[in-house]
Amino acid sequence: MHALRALCLLLVTACSCQAGEILNEVKARQVLRCGISADSPGLAATDERGEWAGMEVDFCKAVAAAVLGDSAKVALRSLPLKARFSSLLSKEVDLLARNTSQTIGRQSQLGVLFVGPLFITGQSFMVHADGPHDLSGLQQAPICVLRGTTHVHNLEDLALKKGLALQPMLTILCAWGKKYRQP
Repeated sequence: MHALRALCLLLVTACSCQAGEILNEVKARQVLRCGISADSPGLAATDERGEWAGMEVDFCKAVAAAVLGDSAKVALRSLPLKARFSSLLSKEVDLLARNTSQTIGRQSQLGVLFVGPLFITGQSFMVHADGPHDLSGLQQAPICVLRGTTHVHNLEDLALKKGLALQPMLTILCAWGKKYRQP
């Protein structure tokens, strides 16, 4: 038990953290630069007045209020999928609130620290109402997957695990405009 505690302490203290430096910069600047999603209703999207609204926006405002004493002291930056980590690492943004899967690979390879989940999601398949009722019905079917996301890897893992030949259709946006249900 003592060895486990010592290992945990070592891991916690060995972690390189730059929150102090970034926090000091935010306080000196008096503005929190926050990276958010681009046009994701419920998370971050502009309303009919052109103002940002959504959970990511609210989170950024809450952090600005906690750090700077004013929720209005936030500069929201809509980031495309490919720019989220480069914007954070280059200090274009101080905080990334944009929808992003937390992975050990991202933490170790990019050196970013995730503070915990803001929003927990899952993955499922959406098919036409008269479509297949189980995964075997998707054999050789094109499956829309957002390019550059962890969903691609997850689909490949699922296909391997279930022995299926699924065909990922890598895209930026999946939309068919028909009625769907989940199998």
